[in-house]
Amino acid sequence: MKTRVCLVVSSYNGRTVTYKGKPIIKLLLDSIKNISFSGYKTILTDDCSPDGTDEYVRKNYPHVDVLSHKKNVGYAKNNNSAIAYALKRYNPEYMVLLNDDVIARDRTWLSRLVELADGDARIGVEGCKLVYPDLKIQHAGISIKNLPKTRGRAETDNGQYDKIEDIDAVIGAVILIRREVIKKIGVLDDSCFRAPEDADYCLRASAAGYRVVYNGRVSLIHLEGHTLTFSKSQEMRDKIFCKRQEGRTYFAFKHHRGIRLLTTLAIILGGAFFTIESEDRQRKISSMRMNRRVFWRVSATVSAMASARKIYMESRSK
Repeated sequence: MKTRVCLVVSSYNGRTVTYKGKPIIKLLLDSIKNISFSGYKTILTDDCSPDGTDEYVRKNYPHVDVLSHKKNVGYAKNNNSAIAYALKRYNPEYMVLLNDDVIARDRTWLSRLVELADGDARIGVEGCKLVYPDLKIQHAGISIKNLPKTRGRAETDNGQYDKIEDIDAVIGAVILIRREVIKKIGVLDDSCFRAPEDADYCLRASAAGYRVVYNGRVSLIHLEGHTLTFSKSQEMRDKIFCKRQEGRTYFAFKHHRGIRLLTTLAIILGGAFFTIESEDRQRKISSMRMNRRVFWRVSATVSAMASARKIYMESRSK
């Protein structure tokens, strides 16, 4: 049977990062192995996990193709290597990128994503609704003014986003990409180790004439940040902060000019001083608080911004 879809699972320490006592990579792979769609292949691309995630998957999920990296290359390069592998071996019509901290809620999610894309060849990129384990909304599409902003974050899900619509961008935790889009605009921008690659890719697809669509009739659970952002390691959290600031700055230089660029850079620098995030993860001004270790964070941000500008200038010369 022809492989119509390749599910690309990007993982880092998916075996030892757990949720309710179970490895997140097990939760994901168990939730997608019996989906009601024929003609798909699952590929795990492991970003040099020191915990042996790749061998764990090879042993327990022999139906999954496993790619192993010899060094930690970051989200974009990790996915890009698997995309190249999938295109060469299976040449699928669609690529669906999945984070390792996603859990499918039902067996029909992939069928419904593909059905929508099949109905309109102009749909180049498609995302869906993602919810937290408590079923509050985590993502219902992304709007982009300065930096990518997630819609619906921490709202109670009353069906307000159960619709299909064109949107600026969708989150890369679950994202369907048409093969023709990859052939036309290429793969994820891997210039930065950690950046808004998903939003960047959506903007590039739109510029190439494709529709970017949010499908709110499909919903999966996203544990969001279990692998890196909420790591118990201060060293890891510091690394992620620096790389995120670098990536956001790179995104700003790549997509903005003039006052919009200056405003965006000011917002990024402001993120070194303040955090706008309450315990329920709903980001609003009333939940603003001063960051700890603010002098370190400002210094790290300035360095990250300088690094991002250098990366951007080098990317223009390629």
